[in-house]
Amino acid sequence: MNTKTFAQQARTLLMDGVSRKLIYWGFSPSGEVLEQPDVVSGGYTFRGDAYDDDNVPALWQSLKKAVQKKGIEVVVEEAAYTWFNRLMAIRILAKNGYDLPQLDFADGLNNTPIILQKARQGQYDFLNATEQTRLQRIIGDYNKENDAFALLLVGYCHSHNTLNKVFGKLDDYTELLLPDNMLQDQGFLNLLNTTDAISDDEYKEVELIGWLYQFYISERKDEVFASFKKKKKAEAKDIPAATQIFTPNWIVKYMVENTAGKIWLDHKPDSPIKDQMKYLVTNDNNNVSSSAVENENKSIINDLEQLTLIDPACGSGHILVEGFDLLYKMYQEEYYTPEEAVQTIFAKNLYGLDIDDRAAQLATFAVLLKAAQVYPDVWSKGWQLNIYAMPETNSFSTQEVTDFLGEEGKDYIEEVEKALQLMQQAKNLGSVMQLNLSDASLALIRERFEFLQTQEHLPFELQTIKPKLERYIPVLITLSRKFTAVVANPPYMGQKSMNGKLKDYVNTVYPKTKSDLMTIFMEVIPNMTLNNARFALINLPSWLFLSSFEKIRSEYIENYSFDSLLHMGRGIFGIDFGSVAFAVQKSKIENAIGSYFRLHERNFQHIHFEDIHKLFLYSNGDKDYKYDFKQYRGEDGITEIPTSGTEIGKQLFYPRIPQANFKKIPGSPIAYFLSNKVVQLFESQKPLNSFADVKVGLQTGDNNRFRRNWTEVSFTKTSITNSNSKWFPYNSGGDFRKWYGNQLYLVDWENQGFRIRNFTNELGRLRSRPQNITYYMKPSISWSKIAAGGLGVRYFPEGFIFDVAGCSIFETKPNTNIYLLGLLNSKLKTALIESIAPTINYEVGQISNVPVR
Repeated sequence: MNTKTFAQQARTLLMDGVSRKLIYWGFSPSGEVLEQPDVVSGGYTFRGDAYDDDNVPALWQSLKKAVQKKGIEVVVEEAAYTWFNRLMAIRILAKNGYDLPQLDFADGLNNTPIILQKARQGQYDFLNATEQTRLQRIIGDYNKENDAFALLLVGYCHSHNTLNKVFGKLDDYTELLLPDNMLQDQGFLNLLNTTDAISDDEYKEVELIGWLYQFYISERKDEVFASFKKKKKAEAKDIPAATQIFTPNWIVKYMVENTAGKIWLDHKPDSPIKDQMKYLVTNDNNNVSSSAVENENKSIINDLEQLTLIDPACGSGHILVEGFDLLYKMYQEEYYTPEEAVQTIFAKNLYGLDIDDRAAQLATFAVLLKAAQVYPDVWSKGWQLNIYAMPETNSFSTQEVTDFLGEEGKDYIEEVEKALQLMQQAKNLGSVMQLNLSDASLALIRERFEFLQTQEHLPFELQTIKPKLERYIPVLITLSRKFTAVVANPPYMGQKSMNGKLKDYVNTVYPKTKSDLMTIFMEVIPNMTLNNARFALINLPSWLFLSSFEKIRSEYIENYSFDSLLHMGRGIFGIDFGSVAFAVQKSKIENAIGSYFRLHERNFQHIHFEDIHKLFLYSNGDKDYKYDFKQYRGEDGITEIPTSGTEIGKQLFYPRIPQANFKKIPGSPIAYFLSNKVVQLFESQKPLNSFADVKVGLQTGDNNRFRRNWTEVSFTKTSITNSNSKWFPYNSGGDFRKWYGNQLYLVDWENQGFRIRNFTNELGRLRSRPQNITYYMKPSISWSKIAAGGLGVRYFPEGFIFDVAGCSIFETKPNTNIYLLGLLNSKLKTALIESIAPTINYEVGQISNVPVR
């Protein structure tokens, strides 16, 4: 069994146990109440039996409200994970020596955890007086050992400062939903104690909790993506599962070292930490903060406490852990004691936000584990980290806002109320929210919140709203400030999967990048970054080249400076189709140059995606890094990758690439791999669309309904024999083919496409999109928009309708088509086109801009 299987089996066991417990407590599978406890003196009665726990009726009522508000499925999911994270945290703390073992089976006693064995020996000091009394009544009855274990585990969680600080107090209905089968042969504890999925060494890895979380929700993620295929939209509760992904450690190091690390080196160029940052990329830009700064060597920080690092979509905290590690080394260099360093990092340097409560909890736990490695007493200090989950919906009245701001805040009531109103969608929008608060209102909010936190005797109205404010204001302040380093692996979700409120918001606020959350964060992250500071992120490479992202590319090229970029092939995350990580300085440097790495798996025969980071280390100058490429190239292969490329011409490293080159190419693709001669070619020659019209065609909305193969239709019913017929020849793209062919389909265009033009969904919205109709039936040359085999251009005679997959070129002067057909199929032009369209997508905008003469 591996870690992923363990986490998935644990989820299944716990969810099944919680579901059965809900049935026990009187709820039907649909959430209907069938039984409920009745309050009696000294306890309650339920299903004909009497019990002495007078807390249960109130907990049951809160459970009922949760079922009614959230539904059975959500309650089951939340309760199962609540127990999973606490149980795994207890185990991890014990394995690392920070706590005594509690969940391990006692020696020689199968299915008897140590916590239960010790209780039978009278060791249960962590229970309060009431809990001890209840335990004493049942601890000697082996028929009630499940009840005794449940009481012990809940009491242990109640008394555990770390668990309460990280995961919140376990004092709600979740206590009622601990599965009854915990001690059975097929129960969770048996799985935990008998599996070999997690070794003792792995328990000591800080990242373990993050991996467990990603594996735990992987099946839920599959369920959400399956619903997307059925055209369902992601509700707020689905977004965490749909967007969580664990970033490989070496990429995290690359991003942190090239942001926070470089900021420190700007401040202390001779710092010995530089030699420890093996993922640091150096080029001529790295010695200046910005050409806009009078003194080019001036640092944006005056001391280490000003170096702030945030991950605005922190997940389980991997980036924050690496950030802590690097910051701690800096504090060591400044002669801070371990205690001083950890306390200061927590209070002033490290920040995290996430849409998911559970992820934020695990991020906090992971950073604490990392801190404990250098300062074990951190568990007893009670220091708070600046890691926050987005708050649940909880509205504020105008009077409550007025009470919070006080008399001096009357001029800011409207803007603060507006910000808090937007934050009612925090669980849905996350860090994409733009709160637009003035500096003056923010200063007052900070002042009033500090007063709220430090005063022992508050006015009644502030006491009432304090719990709500404590969930909202830290997030509001964090979202409204700017940081010296922003690092993220942002969420990935296309518009077609967004719910209505999320879609409407991003369409309004982020029109340039609205198509996907990953590109929206390309606007969010610079907005959170101080001028002249640095940010880094990882996302899909589509934004590098596709025309739909031209605006955001242009904004980056014109306003920021690329320090470095890692363009990676598929497999970094196991199932992805490519990724790109990049580090940027938020300033415009004249004559900026950058370092670019083309780390594609397909550049090297049979290379494993796990080894891509080794290619990076080698090409980044670590020539002592031993890596035997023979195993991937055969006995006649190479053991070194020269800077100029491999023996098959694939170049790894592109140093000193002028950023200005990108603006010289139509569409401004981040085509770092183009030679200066090719760039000059784009500058000196006119594009194809100067000589012909390049167009995209018909989108039927349902090809199964409106498209046919030639063999499916009687020849007499086609336009070949009757111009008033139903079926017309249809250019619908197809496989790679040059010169001629792929004339396989017919389309329903009877009465000028009446049925297609009026094809709507159940809401009456048009599903089809007939485009460039005036070009239908004209002779053309065409290519397939998506073609894994490369670009192949072919001739189509008159009489064809063309679609979005069969993009087409129409001559504006006689015989132009024949000339362009030969030109575009030539090896020279094919290579040129591949350089500006390096994916399997060949868009109209890209082909339109091919230099012709």
